[in-house]
Amino acid sequence: MRAKLGAGEEGQIGLPPKEAELLGRKPGEEVEIVTLKGACAIVMASPDKGSGLSFFAGALFTLSFAEVVQLVFGSLKTGILTLHFASDRRMTIYFQQGAVVFAASSDPSFRLGPVLMRNGKAKAQDIVRCGNMVKSGRPLGQVLVSEKVLTAAELYAGVALQVREIFLNAFLETGGNFIFVEGDFDERSAVKLADRTRDLLLEGVKRLDE
Repeated sequence: MRAKLGAGEEGQIGLPPKEAELLGRKPGEEVEIVTLKGACAIVMASPDKGSGLSFFAGALFTLSFAEVVQLVFGSLKTGILTLHFASDRRMTIYFQQGAVVFAASSDPSFRLGPVLMRNGKAKAQDIVRCGNMVKSGRPLGQVLVSEKVLTAAELYAGVALQVREIFLNAFLETGGNFIFVEGDFDERSAVKLADRTRDLLLEGVKRLDE
């Protein structure tokens, strides 16, 4: 969610109706805003009494990506890590009990099609042809399988490869902000990577050193 906030009456801050709806809030209901000087602002639904949102956030020049992952991995946390880099690039990494199970990036070079082509898993002409068939509710992976470009098993392996590339690329980012929100998420897109998260962490640090 991204929105501009405006000061309301009596010093209140107004959240646009559409963004309030995304947070599950109706007009007049409260939201909470947590700010970190020079880093980011977090807007969330005001929790019910007795419950709360567990999160930590900051700037990547204070805590590196490797340090953030080590904290999540070492404490076996389940949740979503969102990173916001320069030029409005975003990356989201999903953890299940400390293990990386999914990742997404706004960088076009890390979309499924380019990843498959880069690793020799699909031909450019097939990616372009199937890409023209993509529509709402029918993503590229589903089209590739229905058009028999990939088997279901090959698609699964391709998504796992995509997740791996996104995760390892994040180690090379030194500027930006992050927020990790602990809690369960929809696991239907989760994949099991061939590499253990500990090994990926070590490889990422090695790439950064190089």
